[in-house]
Amino acid sequence: RWIKFHSHLATRLPDGTQIRDGIAIDTTARRETEAELENHRQRLDLALDAGNTCTWDNDLETGRITLDARWAAMLGHPPHETTTTARGLLSLVHPDDRPEVFASAARIADPAHDDYLIEQRVRNAQGDWIWISSRGRVVRRRPDGRPARVIGVNTDITAYKTAGELLAQRVAQR
Repeated sequence: RWIKFHSHLATRLPDGTQIRDGIAIDTTARRETEAELENHRQRLDLALDAGNTCTWDNDLETGRITLDARWAAMLGHPPHETTTTARGLLSLVHPDDRPEVFASAARIADPAHDDYLIEQRVRNAQGDWIWISSRGRVVRRRPDGRPARVIGVNTDITAYKTAGELLAQRVAQR
């Protein structure tokens, strides 16, 4: 068991004896909950790393998009949490893919559509195009129905796309 003690000097007797007042709190359940939460966080981190996936949080009311450290690493930068805007992210998207990005954003403006899904090419730090699958969901809407917050994940699917292109080339050569 984990016990936390808080005490203070209540009085001192003439012979120097101290009488302390205090409380003992059993913190075992809290420590167990914290350990369980840390275990879940570690498991999520390992799964995201294994899937070459990052998380993002788009606050449409402030215009701020926060991406976890895996995003920077995915683009070839040192890992660090990134805060940007839709315009900042769009500047990384291949010009041919931008119309679909706009169409996907327009779809979730409709309260009947909460899910966001798009595959797009994004320029990395080396200047190469990598394929990103971006999946998200509207988690909060304004009273008028417009999305207020969208949360999701980006996954690097470049290897999958490259393998598909190679396969298509081999089939075409037969």
